[in-house]
Amino acid sequence: MWFPLTLLSAFLWAVINVVNSTLVARFHKSPSFLLWVQTCFSMVFLILIAMTHPVSTDWMPLLVAAAFFAYLGDLLFLWILDRLDISVVNAAWAMNSMFLSVIGFTFFSETWTLLQLFGALLVCFGVLFVSFFHTHVSLRRTLLMLLALGLCYLPVAVVRKAAMLSGETILPVIFWLILGRDLVGFVVPFLLPRQRRNVFSHLPQCTLSFVLLSGLVVACFYATELVLTLSYRLGPVSLISIVGNIQPFFVLLLAAATVKFFPSYAPKELFSVQSTSIKVLSFSVVFIGLALLTLS
Repeated sequence: MWFPLTLLSAFLWAVINVVNSTLVARFHKSPSFLLWVQTCFSMVFLILIAMTHPVSTDWMPLLVAAAFFAYLGDLLFLWILDRLDISVVNAAWAMNSMFLSVIGFTFFSETWTLLQLFGALLVCFGVLFVSFFHTHVSLRRTLLMLLALGLCYLPVAVVRKAAMLSGETILPVIFWLILGRDLVGFVVPFLLPRQRRNVFSHLPQCTLSFVLLSGLVVACFYATELVLTLSYRLGPVSLISIVGNIQPFFVLLLAAATVKFFPSYAPKELFSVQSTSIKVLSFSVVFIGLALLTLS
């Protein structure tokens, strides 16, 4: 059951990534402002959940702490979207999967094999290939950005899995992960004078399309958190993270469909023959490597 849920979460994450890329490319380039607008939507949902459902849990401090790192990852993600193609940015999730596989084997009673080691090497090669052959940014800088992005989301995955293994229910885990992330994103711009001016200067420029797309990101995010948390309850963390790396293929398909049918909302993505060939080859190598990581 966890397998189709993981595929669904990968598709929803792809939607979030493509829409965020569109927001950065077509509307606003300020990561803190984009997150602030999205948290305005999210805080309404969180208040309603807190008023209608029990959300107390002993895991609250760890969930909130992990969510803070996810907020830093969101800022970094939106910043990188203005510098790299969205499909290239997805290479960061391959790195994240490798880290999660090691953590799963170390702390969640899973084991390494020679095939899994070979799979990890393929993942590294695929990421290096797409980063080296398809970016105007230097290889070293690209890899550092993708590595930092992958690391930012590790605490959320680890704490989520540990909470699920302890028997915690799904709703409190989702609530505190989202609240920890969104509370920082909502409050910080008002605490820093420069960020406060940034918010108020951009608010009059918000169009209906921008607001609707931001709302779509939040709706998909909540759906993803629900589906992914359920997956973590039913399946092993390393396998879930590995299967989730089919996301770049979803991103390419969604980006291509957007370019064809809604060109005014197209994300930052290059679709030359050479570019597309490199991406498909790279992500195929990465996916084969990730598949080998599941074998024992």
